[in-house]
Amino acid sequence: MDIIKNIHLETQRLIIRPYIEEDLMECFYLMQDKELFKYDVV
Repeated sequence: MDIIKNIHLETQRLIIRPYIEEDLMECFYLMQDKELFKYDVV
């Protein structure tokens, strides 16, 4: 499991890293935005 704790992948548009405590509130606010979870059924 230590490898997961040390993962850090970065591209121009995306950063994948372990969560840190400061991420919590930002994630909470994003999850409240209904537009982010809106989708169209085709």
